[in-house]
Amino acid sequence: MFASSRDVDQIYDFDSEENAGKWKCLLLSALAKVQFQVHPSLTA
Repeated sequence: MFASSRDVDQIYDFDSEENAGKWKCLLLSALAKVQFQVHPSLTA
């Protein structure tokens, strides 16, 4: 319930190369699915 000092030291780094690649892949695939549902003939 309460943050310990250990939790403060382990803040997730969204800007690191490894994590940024994972998020980019996840978000782009989700956005492509939504785009196809909304406008199937549109290509990006």
